[in-house]
Amino acid sequence: MTPIRNRLLAQLPRGVQERLAQHVRPVALRVGEVLFRARAPAAPAYFPESGLVSLLTSVRTGETMDVGLVGSDSVVGALAATGTADMPFEGAVRVQGVALKIEADVLRAQTASEPHLAGLLARHAQFTVAQCVTSAACIAFHPASRRCARCLLVASDLLSSTELPLTHDQLAHMMGVRRESVTVALGSLDARGLVAHGRAHIVIRNRSGLEAATCECYGLMRDERRRLIGA
Repeated sequence: MTPIRNRLLAQLPRGVQERLAQHVRPVALRVGEVLFRARAPAAPAYFPESGLVSLLTSVRTGETMDVGLVGSDSVVGALAATGTADMPFEGAVRVQGVALKIEADVLRAQTASEPHLAGLLARHAQFTVAQCVTSAACIAFHPASRRCARCLLVASDLLSSTELPLTHDQLAHMMGVRRESVTVALGSLDARGLVAHGRAHIVIRNRSGLEAATCECYGLMRDERRRLIGA
C-alpha cells in the first residue's frame, strides 16, 4: 500500500487504512477550485496530502470570509458521514496540492462499519466547530496584525514550511479584512523582522517572534487540534 501522507488517516489502524485505500483516489487540488458548496447535497470528501483548503461563509452581497483552514492534518466534506445532510460552509482551494478523494456514500458506509474511522471523524467534526467559533471570535475582538500572525502560523503548520505561497487577497479572505489591511499588517510584521513578503510569497523569518505577536487563538486551536485529532 502506498504510504498515506494525510496525517488524519495515518492515525487509523493499518487494516482500516488498507480497506479505506480501496475506495480513495488521488486528485489534484487547484487554486480557486470549489470542492463543495454550502447547503448543497452531500459531495465527495477530500483528505489533503498537501496544499490548503479554506472553509468559507458568505452573505447575499457575495462577500466571503474564511472560518477555517484545512491541510494534510484533516479532511473536508466529511460531515455528511456523521449524519449531516449538507455543509454549512463552502470548501475552496487556497494553495494547490493533492488530496485523496472518496464519494460521500462510500465514506458513510465505511464509517458505519469501521468504529475507528467513525470516532476519528466525530472528533474531527468537533474540531471543525471549534475552529469556526474561534475564528469568528478572533475576527470580532482581535486587531488585524495579530490575526495576520495567527493565519501565517496556521498556514505554516499545515504546509510544514516557513515559505507560504499566499497572495494579499488570499490572506485578506483568511483574516476577514480588506486587502489594504493586509498590506498594513504585513508591513508591521516585516518592519519587526518577523516576515518578508512579496506579491504572492510570504516567508516567516522569526517563528518565535511571530508566535509572540499573535493572539491567544493560535495556541488555543493548536492545543484543540492535538487533543481532538492528534495532528
